Amino acid sequence: MSQDEPPVDGWPIEISDTSVADMAESPDGCYLEGNRLWELGDIRNAIAAFQMAIYVAPDHVPSHCALGLLHLHYKHYEQAVEVFKKALSYKPDAADAHHGLGAAYGEMGRNEEALAEMQQAAQLDPQNPSFQRDLGVAYASLGCWQEAAGAYQEAIRLRPDFALAHYSLAIAYQQLRDLAAAQQEYETLRHIDREMAKELGQALVEIETNLA
Repeated sequence: MSQDEPPVDGWPIEISDTSVADMAESPDGCYLEGNRLWELGDIRNAIAAFQMAIYVAPDHVPSHCALGLLHLHYKHYEQAVEVFKKALSYKPDAADAHHGLGAAYGEMGRNEEALAEMQQAAQLDPQNPSFQRDLGVAYASLGCWQEAAGAYQEAIRLRPDFALAHYSLAIAYQQLRDLAAAQQEYETLRHIDREMAKELGQALVEIETNLA
């Protein structure tokens, strides 16, 4: 556990930042302040801000999702699942909550459940390129490379310079034995992120060796 990581047993945390206490009557204000504190690296008070928002408005889904993301960041996957499920109990069509829940399931190796949640997130927010890319990752975890490639392609359609999606699509093409398409994605990635392209080149060689 890193020094700046709040222990799970320490949540909730006593508020020590007056800016959070001053916003106790405004859940949206607490949520925004929590994001500001998170960006500054003041994780303990960010958590307190999100919890204050939930205390004032138990159905404040953005704050539930923010706490879930923090649990994910610190690899508290079971806690993340609980928090995202709580968010969905208030708003079943919360795309961010489905996405976060899918991410937690994926980290726990619960790949079929992860796919179901990522499908929900992508259906609820089809214009989100990150959701499409992570849907592809969920398909790939189950060996569904054709479906994964389709999701990555959609992510790139939505954001043509999405480096991670190009990387993932190249891997999917390599798994599908479409070497020309994989090479084309590699060349595209070189113009977007040369360092990531180097990593991709190594990964493609390893995959080719394993498939040979």
